Amino acid sequence: MEKLQIEKSKLVDAYNNTATHRTRYVLETLFGKEIFIQPGSDIISRIKTLEDACNELGIGMDTRHSNCPTAYKKAERDIEIFAEALREGKPAGECYYYPYFNCEDGGFEYEDSSLR
Repeated sequence: MEKLQIEKSKLVDAYNNTATHRTRYVLETLFGKEIFIQPGSDIISRIKTLEDACNELGIGMDTRHSNCPTAYKKAERDIEIFAEALREGKPAGECYYYPYFNCEDGGFEYEDSSLR
């Protein structure tokens, strides 16, 4: 089998300057997503989707809703996953933002965020 060698800097540069999401997906599949994460990179630049947040926390996309009986609880769990990932492992005792929602009259509305 023939091997292909590529410089990491050129690979990362191609990834960062690629216009399509599909090409980034292919590169991540071939080389692993971790190779494209720069040391000290901002958490906001790493987490763009719920899947990114689940991967950051080591939670499976298919198991994230275990013990969530209603659609409201499932949506609330997804938001909690985002908040937990964005805290970057800070313990609950430290300051961080947490979203609060209100589910009244069959609606789903944003209430407030609070510094805990």
